Amino acid sequence: MPVNLGDLRTIAETKETRIPTQIEKEDQVVKDVAIQISRYLALFVVAVSMVACGEKVMYSDVTSIPENGWPFIDTAKFSVEVEDTTTRFNFFLAVKNSKDYEYSNLILYLKGDGPNGIKSMDTLECFVAYPDGRWTGKSFGSEVSHKFLFKQQAAFPEPGVYTFNFSHAMRDTLLQNITNLGLIIEESQIQ
Repeated sequence: MPVNLGDLRTIAETKETRIPTQIEKEDQVVKDVAIQISRYLALFVVAVSMVACGEKVMYSDVTSIPENGWPFIDTAKFSVEVEDTTTRFNFFLAVKNSKDYEYSNLILYLKGDGPNGIKSMDTLECFVAYPDGRWTGKSFGSEVSHKFLFKQQAAFPEPGVYTFNFSHAMRDTLLQNITNLGLIIEESQIQ
């Protein structure tokens, strides 16, 4: 049977513009609040588990990454007041990503500034998924939490304020689906 081309409409002609209803807007607000609560709950669980394991946490802080993505020019900044220069510490990076994160790794630049002009730079690669696609961290709802050791048994050379600046080094200028980044400094069990 021949097709009458006059009866065919283009996709553009049949596409409807839909305005969200008030109920849909309220549902989105509820979803956004639930995501924020899950982020804080996950941070609380990480903090409680660290205390329960007997680790002495010297510093712990988390920063939220904007929901619309992490621009490569933005840094996650952590400032640490240090008095003890004799104790050795382990440095961890806490990363939380949504299950929609497209990569198996996260590459970060770390720029450190300390008192009296102490400076350091490093590149960190965090593997968030195994080659078969399974996440390396712990899943909680639609997000996955990771804890990566990046410096072991290190002592601060001088007392003062140390600043840790993390920026992503991924190929995307606006990295999607990384939701939180945190710095945890624990006293090393081996001194």
